[in-house]
Amino acid sequence: VLDLCCGHGAGTAALLAAGAEVAGLDFSPAMLRQARSRAPAADLRDGDAQSMPFSDATFDAVVCGFGIMHIPDQPKALSEVHRVLRPGGNFVMTSWCGPDSSPAFRIAFGSIQAHADPATSLPDAPDFHLFADSSSAQTLLSDAGFSNIHSRTIDCFFELDEPEGLWHIFSRGTVRAKMLIDAQPPSNREAIRRAMVQAVLAEFGDGPKLRVPAPAKLVTAQT
Repeated sequence: VLDLCCGHGAGTAALLAAGAEVAGLDFSPAMLRQARSRAPAADLRDGDAQSMPFSDATFDAVVCGFGIMHIPDQPKALSEVHRVLRPGGNFVMTSWCGPDSSPAFRIAFGSIQAHADPATSLPDAPDFHLFADSSSAQTLLSDAGFSNIHSRTIDCFFELDEPEGLWHIFSRGTVRAKMLIDAQPPSNREAIRRAMVQAVLAEFGDGPKLRVPAPAKLVTAQT
């Protein structure tokens, strides 16, 4: 099994524990250091998902947990996934649902939209929630050569110890949201933080544990 965009290796370790022979690929040396500590038995490599360092038909399965949305050329990455899979191999990926169905993303990006400095912006990037749309996922995977494509929603959530927890997740543990927050003047950044905390309190109470739904799509396909 290839754990694509393996990050800090939590999924890699779970695959090893399930008895799989596992390789992992990520472009971040910092993430790979964590993954090697967490999953020392895996074959972990620094590399590009758009040009993988593996031969054709190497793997029985490829998994990608919340990684494809960060790749600039998603069709190229999917064609690489198809290339390294054996005939009849399985591809499984997850993608966060967007603000229209995710309270976590609605609160975060609604607060950013309401309080961000309009002069701040980020470079263009692929649609972060593209694969949460079943029709788009079907088209992209079919174009890459996959068949037997299915999508279903899984009920994920963030469990918070405090109302500020969602702010910490998006301001510290994300990519583009963090970049957009970091680009704000201090007063705008504080307004975004305050709006997120108030929204969490209003919708989910004040503890001791707060569950903020963040549903995801689970997409499966075969070569």
